[in-house]
Amino acid sequence: MPGRGVLADLLSPFADPTAHPRSPRELIGVAAAPRPGRVAYAVLGSDFTLQLFSPTLDRVLPDVPGVGAGFALADLDGDGEPELVASSAVPGPRDRVRVLRHGARVFESADVEGALLSGAAADVTGDGLDDAVLAAALPGGATQLWLLSTDARGAGR
Repeated sequence: MPGRGVLADLLSPFADPTAHPRSPRELIGVAAAPRPGRVAYAVLGSDFTLQLFSPTLDRVLPDVPGVGAGFALADLDGDGEPELVASSAVPGPRDRVRVLRHGARVFESADVEGALLSGAAADVTGDGLDDAVLAAALPGGATQLWLLSTDARGAGR
């Protein structure tokens, strides 16, 4: 895959120039949890299926289909296990944010303007819990950042 400008399905705990891709699929996104639990990493394939990995890169939990490029792993509730914050796999002028815990949907937002195309997680509000920040490409070409937080003090920021 060298020279194609894509991320190969190559996961390794160490830099290894002789490593070969695990599969022929191409990856379009990766995320790391700020505070990993059983889940530490997520890898999104070009088929919009997300695979979840432990800190030692062992597969954990079933694959999650239908995840868009806007995703993050964030421990929103402080239980020591990151939730998956994800956009739709079908980008459009409007999107929705979903939060999945152990594969089950626990939250879905109302429509937000723009296509959510990237995400990250950190404790943005300073309450000791992870928050998720998602970036949306708006129809007119501008961008919008969205903050998903369980900290009520962060509302309206």
